[in-house]
Amino acid sequence: MAFKIISILLAVFTLTYLWIQRRYSFFARLGVLHDKPKFPLGNVRGKVHPAEIFKGFYDKFCRKATAFGFYTFINPIFVITDLDLIKDVLIRDFEAFHNRGAFYNKKDDPLSAHLLTIEDQEWKDMRKKLTPTFTSGKMRMYFSTLLEVSDRMIEKLKKIVTILLK
Repeated sequence: MAFKIISILLAVFTLTYLWIQRRYSFFARLGVLHDKPKFPLGNVRGKVHPAEIFKGFYDKFCRKATAFGFYTFINPIFVITDLDLIKDVLIRDFEAFHNRGAFYNKKDDPLSAHLLTIEDQEWKDMRKKLTPTFTSGKMRMYFSTLLEVSDRMIEKLKKIVTILLK
């Protein structure tokens, strides 16, 4: 009986180890530039804000390749640094890249559910509604209003800063 339990535990441990190793070889199999991850945190080290982690990898790899990868725990994160490739993904091939795995909570935080975070049919419906709003002609028309409002915001922020610095 004890032999069966040990055998099952050993099999589970071995399969888990092989699965994790396979996850950690994702970028190596694809030939994507990346740092070697370490279990269990992947490439994440210490108590660092995700933006700092991302910036560190970006600074390290942006001049070496058009894209790179890193791991958060066992999840591979793929980052594109080439502007033309980003344009292809976000504009021309957007239909194929609409699910990004970003967190949103439509019920408790409705502002988090936007075009870059929602997925599947909900994303398609939202894009269908928004596409006519952002034609090049309408964007030209919005530009002067955007400049005017941003100038007013800058003035308000300058007043707030001068009050805070007194």
